[in-house]
Amino acid sequence: MSDLGQAVRDWLTIRLAGSAEEWIGSAPDWLLLAVAGVGLALIFVVLAWSLRRLVASSSAKRVSNKIYAFFVFVLTIGATVTFVTRGVAGFVSIVRIMDDPTSALDVLEPPAKQKDLDEIRREITKIKEVLARRNNRELDSDATKQQNKSIEDLLTEGSPQTDQAAQLLAAGDLKGAVETLEKQAKIDGADSAEKWRRLGALVLGTDSAKAREVYEEAFRLDSKDFWTCIQLAALRLEAGDFNGANEISAIAITLARTDHERIAAKNHRGYILLQAGDPHGANDLFEDALSLARGAVEQDPTQVRAKEDLFRSHINLGDALFRLKDPRAKGHYQAGLAIVKPVYDETPSSQALQRDLAITYERLGGSLREDGDLQGARANLQAAVELRKGVADKNPTNTDIQRNYCVSLILLGEIEAKSGNNESAAASFERGLNLIVEFRQRTASSSALEKEAKYASYQLRQARARKKPSSN
Repeated sequence: MSDLGQAVRDWLTIRLAGSAEEWIGSAPDWLLLAVAGVGLALIFVVLAWSLRRLVASSSAKRVSNKIYAFFVFVLTIGATVTFVTRGVAGFVSIVRIMDDPTSALDVLEPPAKQKDLDEIRREITKIKEVLARRNNRELDSDATKQQNKSIEDLLTEGSPQTDQAAQLLAAGDLKGAVETLEKQAKIDGADSAEKWRRLGALVLGTDSAKAREVYEEAFRLDSKDFWTCIQLAALRLEAGDFNGANEISAIAITLARTDHERIAAKNHRGYILLQAGDPHGANDLFEDALSLARGAVEQDPTQVRAKEDLFRSHINLGDALFRLKDPRAKGHYQAGLAIVKPVYDETPSSQALQRDLAITYERLGGSLREDGDLQGARANLQAAVELRKGVADKNPTNTDIQRNYCVSLILLGEIEAKSGNNESAAASFERGLNLIVEFRQRTASSSALEKEAKYASYQLRQARARKKPSSN
């Protein structure tokens, strides 16, 4: 049921994109299938009624009654044939989406357009690959979806400017594409908020300063868009503007309309408060988000997005409780592990799941360390390091991913040092330091990485000093 429901959801999203998209994304599978069934039943009820009218009119004396009944019958037949034809085509498309989710672009398009659609799909794949290579931030699932949607909008709008920008992106000229789209947005003036949002999503992972500038303009033109507020709050926080981030995250909470948006808004604002040093305020927001996420999963246990929300809410609440030195933190990390591990086991190649599972192991390792279970902490952090390494090897220029790998190595080194394994501790710290040196050789470093480098270097010196035999 869940695969069929997701395929129906993907198909409807393509057919009814826009205001209905969020409802489709959050609607349970049974409701989507029920709506389709009711629609089909109504068509056949109307057909039966019109046929009955036609038969009854055969005994009527007035010719006008017969003509009217025949006209209604012909219209109903036409509507039925259209509905059934499109329904069959839709069913075929849904089956195709179940087998290959990327085929959603082909839904109910005439064969004459197939070549164009195939080209669009190839261009989408190419641009995604270009952005993935250029990304220096690790995007969450919502930001990734917004970026993917922006790419698709860019390739399907059909204007000379977007066509040119798409060609530049596919060729790897991100700067040229950004300049082209920025000129288009400026020309459109006050009506260009959506174009600024699209541009912001495209550069979100490659240029945080530019993304913030673009989202600020989108917010100025339209302060009622939920996801603009979410992304802008995150970008302001990254730039160190805690007050600005807190202010706009509060606006996002008032704009949330679906359960997913309410959960995202509370989790985002809670994270901002946590970073600003207010774990109590963060804890309250994370508890609200967790309650909403539990309700969404109970309503439809097959919803992938609801499970993702539940996972993140457990991890976030665990972080707030850990900061408050509350032993309940470990329980939430374990609950997060129980959600993500089975999904990872089914799709171990997913980088997003590798990241989520690594986060969970790191958090559990830290919690077990506080409990004094150094053996359990080591096992969790070793698993996290291996997962981080797999993602880092595939993203050699992504600053966030390389930093996260380095942090995992440092955390493991700390556990080894605390356990008295100074040789293993030194090896972990050295691996982390070498990772940053290698990263510097490939691309420009960052202040965050340099901070980790200094800490790893200090810990490495300490571990080596402890390894040396006493002179006495």
